[in-house]
Amino acid sequence: MDGYVPYAGDLNEGLALTVAKLGTTLVSCGSATLPEFRSTAPLTMVSDQGFQESHANVTLRDTPTAVS
Repeated sequence: MDGYVPYAGDLNEGLALTVAKLGTTLVSCGSATLPEFRSTAPLTMVSDQGFQESHANVTLRDTPTAVS
């Protein structure tokens, strides 16, 4: 659902985003509530190699400076 992102900003904003992502994930899995998700969601085992290959590489870079 979520990848590692270095902490930036207010905890309240990050928490709201995580809760929204959780809700979206529940809906895409056909569940309306967390208990329903727990009882109906299939568990798919993924190898470490498969997990690494399924995620995009994200590179943080400095914000470009304005050109005068």
